[in-house]
Amino acid sequence: MVTAATGESAVAHCDGCGYGANTEKAARGPWGNISEVAAQELTRRDTPGMRSVEEVALFLAVPETQFVKTLVYETDKGFVAVAIRGDREVNEVKLLNALNVEHLQLATEEKVQAATGAPVGSLGPVGLPAGVRLLADFSVAGLANFTCGANAAGVHLLNVNWGRDARLGEVVDLVTVVDGDPCPTCGAALTISRGIEVGHIFKLGDKYSVAMKCEFTDEAGGQKPMIMGCYGLGIGRTVAAAIEQNHDADGIIWPMPLAPFEVLVIALNPNEAESARAAEEMANELAGRGLDVLYDDRDERPGVKFKDAELIGIPLRVVVGGKSLAAGQIEFALRRDRQKLLVPVADAVAKALELVAAERG
Repeated sequence: MVTAATGESAVAHCDGCGYGANTEKAARGPWGNISEVAAQELTRRDTPGMRSVEEVALFLAVPETQFVKTLVYETDKGFVAVAIRGDREVNEVKLLNALNVEHLQLATEEKVQAATGAPVGSLGPVGLPAGVRLLADFSVAGLANFTCGANAAGVHLLNVNWGRDARLGEVVDLVTVVDGDPCPTCGAALTISRGIEVGHIFKLGDKYSVAMKCEFTDEAGGQKPMIMGCYGLGIGRTVAAAIEQNHDADGIIWPMPLAPFEVLVIALNPNEAESARAAEEMANELAGRGLDVLYDDRDERPGVKFKDAELIGIPLRVVVGGKSLAAGQIEFALRRDRQKLLVPVADAVAKALELVAAERG
């Protein structure tokens, strides 16, 4: 993953230890141990017409962090309920992987009613039908005296406790990591950035080797399926990511290792024999020294050539002609800072080689 403001993915990363992961996979540090507070009396409260966590929490004067919301998903293996803290969101990729199913979507209100006997907005783990599988996120596993739906229209429960009032179910990591969550490795605050995926690794296991009977002989002489994996780099995506990270208002600023050409030689006056000869000799000499050279000898105004040079962003621009050549000099400029440098013609090739080597790092 390469960070870029226009990236299609969200990436969690830690400046403390270097941990990084796409938010579809990213974990967070522990939520803390089970509360040691004494269990309070279970209380029913009417919440007429209220469906969202925000509405109910405000009405009952309880923080959303002390609220357990329950969502029902429809899968190819039946309905499943997910309990998560009121202020957090379910990561459906994590849920899909935890359930090992092919199909997953939030159940419609009609299907929720049919599966649980309760309407959306008043769902909770207390009295949930035994036929509905319950998964609880780590964010709620340590809560005590929490608030949740009562599985009855317009009713919520206060001071609910796992074990006494509701079965906890399977506890798994289902939360979407957010900015500031603790790093699962060192505990420092995670930062969420946008990113572009430029490469991937797939752990294929024995899925294809079994089907293809691709086997090896183990130390005991038995036949076992090979364990497979694959990886790939997206060349086009790498280029796009490089441009996203290296540009300005005028165009691309290619890093030298990725640039399609290292040097752009511009013939400032291609219709003047001496100027054209000097520019062509410069381009040929640099190419002969092993540099990738783009030679611009178009019959265009200098301003057009300079604007195009900024747009395509070749790292080193070499301008041959005009007043500088008449004074025995050649103009150099790096695209990243555009600072002009006048070099004697006799030293120009050596200077170009020096600048390219420095930009290559």
